Amino acid sequence: MTSLQPSKRTWSDSESTRKDVDAFARARVIKIVAWSLPPAVFMGLALSQLWGLLGALLGGLGILTGVTAFAWFTTEGAGTLSHTMLAPGTGLARPPVNSRAEALEARGDFRAAVDAWEVTALEHPEHPDPAVRVGRIHRDHLGDPESALVWFRRAIDRAGLQADVRVIMRELVGVARSVEPTGSAAAPLLARYRDAKGEETAEGAWASRELAAIKEAMAGEAGPG
Repeated sequence: MTSLQPSKRTWSDSESTRKDVDAFARARVIKIVAWSLPPAVFMGLALSQLWGLLGALLGGLGILTGVTAFAWFTTEGAGTLSHTMLAPGTGLARPPVNSRAEALEARGDFRAAVDAWEVTALEHPEHPDPAVRVGRIHRDHLGDPESALVWFRRAIDRAGLQADVRVIMRELVGVARSVEPTGSAAAPLLARYRDAKGEETAEGAWASRELAAIKEAMAGEAGPG
């Protein structure tokens, strides 16, 4: 596997990014608590008529905790669940989060977003998701399929071919064909993927078909003889 090194970046840059991410996380927690406080106070005042001051305090605290937990699930847990459903990757419980990188993407600063996601990839070498994010930005926004191909390969190396990497494999094949029409750069990984899954499986059969198409395209380019 190619050594992963960020371009023109130092550890102090990584520390700065981590602080930014922590600040975003704290801001989300403060916002969730702020949303939860009004109903807790209202219900606590109502309960004070029945249970007195102590009952109101305990009831209000319970309501605050419950509403906060529900709000946290709807903003954080549901996001993780949707990621798992819409972009199955490796079966890892939760992809690393970089709110700063996401904010940079949202405002169209894709070069800076790549730098931020590369730092996250360095900090979480066990997870493919940051590498996938870098690959997609190179492919979709920076017009650099060669770099996208490198990062999709890294993501698959991190996930392992036995994992559920079908989405990443298809993205890698598509990028390989945008780099070179035959898609030959994807052939070695496709062969390994076919062998890992077995040709009797749906994924192994898909990899076999893709390999056959690549070989046919390469033969057509070579011409007769």
